[in-house]
Amino acid sequence: PLLDQFLGRALAANLHLRRAAARLRADRYPDAQVAGGQYPQLNADTGYTRQRYSQNAAPFNAFNVPGFPWEFNLYQLGFDASWEVDIFGGTRRSIEAATADFAAAQEDQSAIRVSVAAEVARNYIELRGYQHEEDLARQNLAVQRESLEITREQMNKGVGTQLDVSRAQAEVAATEAALPLLQRGAWQAIVRLSVLTNDSVDNLALLEQPRPLPPVPDAVVVGVPADLLRRRPDIRLAERRLAAATARIGVAQAALYPRLSLTGFFNLQSASIDDLFQWRSRAFSLGPTVQWPIFEAGTLRAVVDVRTAQQAESLA
Repeated sequence: PLLDQFLGRALAANLHLRRAAARLRADRYPDAQVAGGQYPQLNADTGYTRQRYSQNAAPFNAFNVPGFPWEFNLYQLGFDASWEVDIFGGTRRSIEAATADFAAAQEDQSAIRVSVAAEVARNYIELRGYQHEEDLARQNLAVQRESLEITREQMNKGVGTQLDVSRAQAEVAATEAALPLLQRGAWQAIVRLSVLTNDSVDNLALLEQPRPLPPVPDAVVVGVPADLLRRRPDIRLAERRLAAATARIGVAQAALYPRLSLTGFFNLQSASIDDLFQWRSRAFSLGPTVQWPIFEAGTLRAVVDVRTAQQAESLA
């Protein structure tokens, strides 16, 4: 139960896990941003402008029209829209890459949880092991000191020798010298647990009280090797990074082909706000736009080569 308690404290307060959780939240937003690119973008706009033309600047300085409105108001209300048609799958591949990045961040958090839990358990068991060894050493020390007194008594009665006494003294000294090492090992384990739980050593004073080693399960079900690989978050993390790198090759390849966009706007414009909502105040524009890189000095193909090399790196 105490080990479970410290595992919970470490998973709730560990700074590595907090950083991974923040990174997971950050990776969620690019996913939504990229996914929004496959839909039309619509913007509403409204405005008022007080405007005047210069009578001394081209083109109006070339003529003089009586009653020309040099100064006027302009009221505007409408919207504009644009939509890039994903013909060659660049946006779809970008969504795949962003989704894989988010899944990789989730697996990264899981891998850190496994690592933190393992480190807490390892240091806790090391602590209990050092305390158990110290207890055994103190029991041995009591027996060795008693044996030393018996050996001295035998030497005083002429039954034993000085060599026997020296050997007994050496055993006592060796055991006494081992005690500080065991105490230092236990203290180091407590300090490492304080780092893992993001807590001060003073708050872990209850660990200084010796307790038995946690019982070991009779058997741990691992399954076949393939199942073990699927359960490992670090391997799932690497696989998702490979998926993201593969999708980015498709994004780079799509940039080599034409891009078709549909753009347009519809506005109501009038010099008087009273006439703004009349049908003759309408102004609109609608049409397709095609962009195709004709000469880019190999830049786009170099990007494809870079993405391919990055995919090979992720695969390795």
